[in-house]
Amino acid sequence: MTAPAIDLPAGRARRGGDGRLRRWWAPRRTRALVVGLALLAAGLAGAAVAQGAVTPVAARASQQGPAVALLRRMLTAAQTLEVVGTTTERIDLPGVRPDPAHQRFVLPVAAAPEQVAKAFSLRLGAPTEVAGRRVQVLELHGLDPLVPDWTFWVDGVTGARLAYRVTDSAGHVVAEGRYDRVTAVRARTTPRALPSPGATLEAKRLQRLLDPANVPAGYVPVGATRTKIGRAGIPALRVTFFDGLDALVLLVYRRQAALPAGAGQRLASRRVGRFTLSAVGPAPKAALQAWLDRLSRGPLARPGSARTVQELAAP
Repeated sequence: MTAPAIDLPAGRARRGGDGRLRRWWAPRRTRALVVGLALLAAGLAGAAVAQGAVTPVAARASQQGPAVALLRRMLTAAQTLEVVGTTTERIDLPGVRPDPAHQRFVLPVAAAPEQVAKAFSLRLGAPTEVAGRRVQVLELHGLDPLVPDWTFWVDGVTGARLAYRVTDSAGHVVAEGRYDRVTAVRARTTPRALPSPGATLEAKRLQRLLDPANVPAGYVPVGATRTKIGRAGIPALRVTFFDGLDALVLLVYRRQAALPAGAGQRLASRRVGRFTLSAVGPAPKAALQAWLDRLSRGPLARPGSARTVQELAAP
C-alpha cells in the first residue's frame, strides 16, 4: 500500500510537523481531548483472565502481536522523537484544520492503547516508501460503524509516523497527512506529553440522561462539560466519547443553535422533546443519525429530562 499523494490548494502545504486540534465544539480552556500517551505503559496484549477464560479483547490482542508491537513503537516514537520536514495535510471534520504553528500532525489527538484494542482490529500491511524512507504499514479497522479505520505509515528505522489516513465506515476519507520530505528525525530534549482533560461533571448526574447501553461500541465516555454553541452562545452539555485515537461528541441543548454550515456528513441532529441532540465525529451521517435515534428512545425521552439537561448545562 502506498501512502496517499495529497493535492492541496495553494498555500495549504506547510513546514514542520503536525498541527494542533481546534474544534468548534471545544471551549478554549478544554480543547485537549483526554488520555495522554502515559497509558501506553499499560500495553495492549496483556492477557485478561477471568475464572480461567481469556476475554475476547485479550484474545484478539494476542493474535495481533506484531501489529500491536508496531503501534506501541510508533506511540513511543511520538513521545521521544521529532520529525523535521515538509508535510501536507487535509482534514474533513467540522472546525478541524492543520495548524502550521505546531510541529506535529493534528490527528490523532491522543492515544490509549488499551482502548484501541477494544475498538479496532489491527494488522500489518505491505511495506512501502514515504518521503524516500522505507516504512511499515499499520492498519486499524474500526469494529463499529461509528469507529473509523486508520492507516499509519511508520518509519522502519525510527518508528516515527510519516503518514496517516482516516477513513469512515462508508469508505470516505476523513483526514490524511504525510511528510513529503524528511530532513531529520531527532530525539526530543523533553519527551512530549499530551494535555490532560478538563474537569468533568459528576458521572452519576450524567447517567440520569445517558443509558450506558447506548454508548457506541468501541467508545468510552471520558468527559461531560458545559459549553456554549452557536452565535448566540446557547448553553449546552458536551459529552465526549473516546475510541483510543479520536473523539465522538454529543451535544445536548434546549434551544435551536446555528451549527457550522460546513459540517456536512460529520454532523447529525435530532429533536427530542424540548431539546436537540447533535452528534459530531469521524463517522458517516447515517451512522451518527442511527445513534441519535437510539438515544432518543432512552432516558433523554423521559419526562423531566429537559430539566436535567438545563441543570447540567447551566453555568
